[in-house]
Amino acid sequence: MAGSYIFDGKTIRVIRNQATSWWLQRLAILGPEGWSISSVNPSPVLNFFKPLRLKPAYSLHAYQYRNCASGKGVVWALEKQEKLPEPNSSSPSQLPKPEGALVDYMEAIEGDRTPWSYFCASLLSRELEDFGAYGSDISWMTYLIIDCDPWISPNPASHALAGQGFSKDIEAWSWLLPKPAEWSPLVRMNSHSVTVRFYSFNGYGQQRLLLTEDSYTDGRYTFERNETTIATGPPGINW
Repeated sequence: MAGSYIFDGKTIRVIRNQATSWWLQRLAILGPEGWSISSVNPSPVLNFFKPLRLKPAYSLHAYQYRNCASGKGVVWALEKQEKLPEPNSSSPSQLPKPEGALVDYMEAIEGDRTPWSYFCASLLSRELEDFGAYGSDISWMTYLIIDCDPWISPNPASHALAGQGFSKDIEAWSWLLPKPAEWSPLVRMNSHSVTVRFYSFNGYGQQRLLLTEDSYTDGRYTFERNETTIATGPPGINW
């Protein structure tokens, strides 16, 4: 299955919206301040990423942090017989971690090893990083994956780009790396490794265009990530 595989940006955006909407609709904004056990089980998020599944020995759990204006969560993978204990932290900067949790919940994920499964793994990992986030604590939700030159009109992501305040004035942008000739999300595979590559726009604070490359080895769904800002634009949306 070695080669390069291009994926449709619209499909990616639809799956992301479905996954995020699922947990956001179930997230209770009102509740105890500080850390508590989340009332939402993160495991069903995997249902939106069809080539992936939890290994039979594991389950996913989450803690939820709330304050008056924002909130965030943290997801852990535990062996199935283990229950999530009450949080051992009260600080928003110190994530509660149960004893025996895997360092990376992606270690508990397996899949069919197709190119699309690795792209799904990159999406799932980031989706779970934002699980439980709202207000100024959101992160991944501020990234819009794009699949063609954002200055081309009409652009498939033009409505979403406008919603994040994307500047169409190309002269207002500064390029830190050469402008890409090909913007499509893709996966490159060889006998030893897999690379997931996509470009994204983030309009919060400073408008930025970014290149993300995730590296997988040995058929595992854990990965090393590399995110590079390739261009900066005018001031963006404030929190």
